[in-house]
Amino acid sequence: MKTIFSLLCLFFCLANPHAQSFEGYLINTAGDTLHGTIKFGMQGSTDFNKFKFIDQESQTKRKYKAEELSLISLALGRGKGCARRTLLSKKYRLYGTDVSKYTFLSPPIIEGELNLYEATRTNNASNYGFTSSGYMQTGLLNYDYNVYYLERGDTMIVASRLDFKNSMRYFLNGCPDLLAKLGTKGYRYKDLDEIVKEFNTCYQNQEQ
Repeated sequence: MKTIFSLLCLFFCLANPHAQSFEGYLINTAGDTLHGTIKFGMQGSTDFNKFKFIDQESQTKRKYKAEELSLISLALGRGKGCARRTLLSKKYRLYGTDVSKYTFLSPPIIEGELNLYEATRTNNASNYGFTSSGYMQTGLLNYDYNVYYLERGDTMIVASRLDFKNSMRYFLNGCPDLLAKLGTKGYRYKDLDEIVKEFNTCYQNQEQ
């Protein structure tokens, strides 16, 4: 329960339109560990790719992007016993494209030969309605939605509802019976967690 509460606190802090600061440390791609203050801006999301960092020793400020780091660790309170959250730097691509991007993700929710990651994003949408001046924009709606990432070896993609079966072929390679279950009458996007679990079981059985 304490862990759930801590994650909820972090989410609402990061969804705040004002910059939020966390004490913590980061590890860069050279393996150096730097302690200091990590400042996130108007991200409105737990899936982000850049932040400002103030070094604890030198007090120098600089901006970091996900591709420059291996991970960051955030303190969710004060004191030695406070909860922490680790975010991993990950390179991914959108299915059907060759464009690669980086982002920070929490450790996988399912881990094995095939890893499944989950990230919460916030989207902004215009709200329209009838006013005394006619039909026009009346405000801005914010809504949260989950994005799932699949990782096998050094390949990671955002799980796609479109062309779902074909997008899963590489990740389910070696377990044809499982791949055959995908489709409108079988496993679909909403069953990602079960698909990943079943694949990892299949892979482990083959390795024995």
